Amino acid sequence: IISLGGPMSSNDERENPWIGSEIRLLQEALRRKLPILGICLGGQLLARALGKRVFTNPVAEVGWFPLDLTAAGRGDRIFSAASKTPTVYHFHFETFEIPDGAGCLARSEGCERQAYKVDDRTYGLQFHPEVSFQTMQRWALSAPAKLSAPGAQHLACQRQQGGRCAGYVIAPRGISGADSPAIRAVGFELVRVVNAILAVGESCQTGVVEPVHAIGVEVGSGIQ
Repeated sequence: IISLGGPMSSNDERENPWIGSEIRLLQEALRRKLPILGICLGGQLLARALGKRVFTNPVAEVGWFPLDLTAAGRGDRIFSAASKTPTVYHFHFETFEIPDGAGCLARSEGCERQAYKVDDRTYGLQFHPEVSFQTMQRWALSAPAKLSAPGAQHLACQRQQGGRCAGYVIAPRGISGADSPAIRAVGFELVRVVNAILAVGESCQTGVVEPVHAIGVEVGSGIQ
């Protein structure tokens, strides 16, 4: 299961009733030991599914900022393939508590909790590893007021940074030639597929509820 981001808060269940359904979906997936990746809002919902709080971050983190991998991150099978300070895209105003028993994998200057791993199959991220230059442009232009929040990067700077950093690839340890054209092609194909999902979501109405029969609960679609 990949739980993606969205403009709403993970605490906005009154305005978005599907949030409770998605949390129950994630709890059932955890019970069944299914692989889960939560990105931004998805990472926050996963933290809530594990009994933790989501609350306002000290600053708005919007733009391209470096991560600082922790010792756990440098030793992780996936994160260890990145540099110690990879630059990635951020677009959030809230953050999560690290779930019990999970390791904090990364932090940034603006946010102490950027990623966690519960086990070898469950990751929660605050940042966006999937964002392409086109997605960054679309998000920034759709929410110009958010770019004036304290901590947000100016659009011109985002464009400059995005030209260098968009589509950052983290390859699992054990894959040789992580910087080779072939591996980079795989990484950018992943970025393309995830952005295709995001593009479909943007054409949908947020909060539409559809049944997920395999799990047996209802979950909101139309993630932006």
